Amino acid sequence: MESGKAVKEKIFINVVQSDKIARPTKKSTPKGDCWSVPYSVGPPHMEKDKKGENSACFDCCFHSEALILSDANVDFKNLLVTTAMDGVEALYKRQEQDVRASTNCGLKHTNDDLFSN
Repeated sequence: MESGKAVKEKIFINVVQSDKIARPTKKSTPKGDCWSVPYSVGPPHMEKDKKGENSACFDCCFHSEALILSDANVDFKNLLVTTAMDGVEALYKRQEQDVRASTNCGLKHTNDDLFSN
């Protein structure tokens, strides 16, 4: 066992949508727009990668309007990707895993409503 070296592992972050999450809101300031983008990160689960190996996966849910905005604006899409990665890091405090180092930053979303009762 080597000390001081981070272990790299592949993780996936699925971006999903639900109207149960609050809509994003924009506040205009003299320095530019300031967005509030509510989201929810679900518990980790395992999914298979292309090689059939198990990888940890997290679902990050935004309001559907956030995903519509991300389709129309690359800067907003980047905001959602960063927000999802920050959410996983904050919630799970993956101290030995830098989410940014191993996450494919493409944004793909589905219509899954993972947070229904």
